[in-house]
Amino acid sequence: MVLIKNILAVALAVLALDSQKEDSIAAVNTPSEKDWKEYKTGLKNLSGLSFNQDQSALLAITDKGSIYEINFEGKIKRQLPFDEFGDFEAIAIDSRKNTIYLADENTMSVYELSKNEKKLNKIVNISIPNAAYNRGLEGLTCGRDTLYIANQSEPCRLFKYSTVNKKIISLDLPYATFLSDIFYDETDNTLWIIDSKQYKITHCKLNGKIIAQQDIPMVRKAEGLCVDRNKKIAWIGCDKTGNLYRIKLKI
Repeated sequence: MVLIKNILAVALAVLALDSQKEDSIAAVNTPSEKDWKEYKTGLKNLSGLSFNQDQSALLAITDKGSIYEINFEGKIKRQLPFDEFGDFEAIAIDSRKNTIYLADENTMSVYELSKNEKKLNKIVNISIPNAAYNRGLEGLTCGRDTLYIANQSEPCRLFKYSTVNKKIISLDLPYATFLSDIFYDETDNTLWIIDSKQYKITHCKLNGKIIAQQDIPMVRKAEGLCVDRNKKIAWIGCDKTGNLYRIKLKI
């Protein structure tokens, strides 16, 4: 009888721990109003975000190719002189070289912006046999001598392009449904990925393995992502409204 009581006590303790764990996960993935703030930018089809050179502001790109520098309350500081037509879905900066990169979904290519911010130079073309139309390059970020490039869906695929040896490796992300942007985190050499259909931010290793996830149901169509790990903030751009979101990281 004593043995049975002990077994029951252990089982109840395990159930209690599981319940606490589920409550903890739910707390992380249920944002409250105090955890986020929305700012109007006035931009249409905001499709990508990046920090500027010294991280004092954000660079925002729209689908048709206009690039703006905006502050952290969504106000436009300036428009870059770049004026070329395309289907630009992502922007990134290599702060060490002060080099800006753009991803064009239509040509499935990544370009480097000239120093005068007017012209483009093709860096790499991404080839995906039998890829779905209008489901191409959506995310771009700069790591350590590496460009990380996200293909939106069909397939949800991460490409790593070495700016040193010019080689490309790729891996599929089976947990993703609609990759919309990607951010390299230099604080721990990891990646942050945003999925606009799952309304979710995923923190993952460079091999795509999930570290943690956080829901972002407040953003209707998230397509731009920057992460300030020190301040525990994710900056997210919405393609649907053009608005900028400041969201507290809880993971």
